[in-house]
Amino acid sequence: MESDESVYADAGMLRISFGTGWTELEILSEAKVLETVRGYAPCVVIGRDGFEELMFLGAASLCRPLEVLRKANGGRLSGLKVRVRKVAEHKSAGYECESLEG
Repeated sequence: MESDESVYADAGMLRISFGTGWTELEILSEAKVLETVRGYAPCVVIGRDGFEELMFLGAASLCRPLEVLRKANGGRLSGLKVRVRKVAEHKSAGYECESLEG
């Protein structure tokens, strides 16, 4: 069986980080994996301000609202336009994620 390279993220891509202010973005890919020092991490390619970056999906507070939006989008993450922020400044703070559409 041939390997499907499309499930592997580009390790050279920048990774987005969030603060407590809203960041608007569009998800450009379906879920991919990236090898990290802790093993594989789920992520998607996102677009914002004309750049493509990786957004990690491992935090439950981020993936739960994205899963609701994915189901409402015909089972696809790609094409979703959302805004994301951390609920506090500390490293382990959760995320908020909301649709920018309708």
